[in-house]
This record gives sequence, structure tokens and C-alpha cells, in this order.
Amino acid sequence: MSTSNFDNHSLVSVQAKYPAMGGEFVFLAYPQKFLSRSDVSELFALAAKEINRIEHKLTDFKDSDFNRINDHAGIKPHVVDDEIFALLQTALSFSKATNGLFDISFASLAHRTRGRKKLTSKEFEYYKSLINYKNIKLDEELRSISFAHKDMRIGFGGIGKGYAVDRAFEFLKDNGLVNFSVNGSGDMRVHSAPDAPRPWRLGIRNPFAKDPSKAAGLIQLSNGALVTSGNYVRGDHIINTTSDNPGQLASVTLIDENALSADVLATALMNLSSNKAMDFLNSKNLLGLAIDSNGKTHLSSKALSHFGL
Repeated sequence: MSTSNFDNHSLVSVQAKYPAMGGEFVFLAYPQKFLSRSDVSELFALAAKEINRIEHKLTDFKDSDFNRINDHAGIKPHVVDDEIFALLQTALSFSKATNGLFDISFASLAHRTRGRKKLTSKEFEYYKSLINYKNIKLDEELRSISFAHKDMRIGFGGIGKGYAVDRAFEFLKDNGLVNFSVNGSGDMRVHSAPDAPRPWRLGIRNPFAKDPSKAAGLIQLSNGALVTSGNYVRGDHIINTTSDNPGQLASVTLIDENALSADVLATALMNLSSNKAMDFLNSKNLLGLAIDSNGKTHLSSKALSHFGL
């Protein structure tokens, strides 16, 4: 996921950068009426701690609370805490809404190909056949999760970073910060007070440029989230499990109220053709756009209306 920030950083009262989730989280805030620079810096540090807590809890690259779910795959139900259970419910709701385009059981295949590990065609098809969110069972009373098969795996790629951005954003907002942004390696969420002089100016990364600072367009946004998923960051959280695999889209950008939903949907729609991606966005009345492999930009009906086109 990637976006660029075009704002003049010399006008920003505080900026802080923290490594996390395989990338970098950047916090920016304009001068505050009721908080000093040191207050803001302290809040940024606390928000970064929250992001680190989430990363350590939800990672599937090493031992974690989340990864213990995979340890019990197909053996017995595994009880999780309320935070993980709520995220699982959210993930499965998106799987249903996208008819499986977003599917946390992508890890059944993706985890087996990490480190450029080569699979035989038979192994590939076997693990791919296990990608099916319908074989994940949640028990609300027990707060447990179980899988239909011992070789199934799940992962929070495509949802975890957006969740972390939202958690950091809400923490800063709840503690009185205004006119600020949280950028989790391109998953952006911004806040503007009613008297802010202008909206944030956010660039959409050019999916054909090697330089991540090169933008394909500029969007003004006062409040909300902007997330772009592109083939330049196509990782193991973008695995096509449908027959519609044209490789047609270079990037998909979503603007939504929160980073989690924008993150999930931008990731999911990378699996579709441009026409089907626009059909989905229009059916949900979402503001989004896609750049295809030929460089042509496609906008949803809400995006056309938003930009006055």
C-alpha cells in the first residue's frame, strides 16, 4: 500500500517516524491550540507503542497470540481474546461481502511460498484448494475459532496494517489531537478540525514508477482514509482465488471513513478486471479508482461525482 504526502512539512509542528510492520509509520501534526510540541511528541510515542503491540500480537511471522490459531489448525478449536475475535469477525464479514475476493485463509498457500519457496504444481493446487473462508468456524459463546482442515492457515495481511492505523488514529484523536495524519507505509488516515485552513493533499503513487514519491494524481481529503493497493507491492496477501484473473489492474485506490475497510477493499479489488472492480464499487456506493496495466484510470460513480466529472 502506498500514498505520498504533498504537504509542506515546514508548516508541521511535529513529525515522527517509527519502523513497524515491515515498513514505516509516519505521524504528522500541525500546530495545536491546546497541546505543546512535547505533548504531541509524547502522544506520537504512545501511538507507536500501540502499533508495536498490535504487530507483536497479530504477526504470523513468529510466535504470537494470533499464530497459535494456526498451531491448532484442524486439531481443536482455539480460544482467543476479544480483540482477535472481533478482528476475525470483521475479516469474515468482508469475505462474505466480497464473495471471497478477500479471504484470510489465503495463508494456506501464501505461508508455504514464503522465502521464494518453490512448490510443485500438485502442491500448489492442493494448498490453493484450502483457501475458503467458509471453512473457518467461529463460536461466539466460547470465543473460539476452528478450521475444517489441518493444513489450513489464516493471516491478517490486507487488514492488520489498516487496523493499526485506525487504532493509532483513534488514540491520538481521543487525546485531543487535531489536524494530524497517520501514514502506515501508505495506508493514510487524516483528521482536520472544522476551522482547518485547507484539506490534506494526498498523492496516489504512480504504479509504473520505481520511485515511490512519484504520483499519478492528487486527492484533497479533510477527514477519512486513503489506501492504494498496487502490483508494485503485490505480496502474499494478494492471492487470486477466483477465475477472473486478468492481471489487468496496476493499482486500486479507496477512500473510506477508516483505513481498515479501505485496506481490505483495495486489496480485494486487485483481483478483478477494471469493469468488475468498478461494478463492485458502484454496487456499494464507494469512492474509488483503479489504474489498469495500460495506464488508463477508471473511476467509480461516487468518485466521478466527488471530483465533479
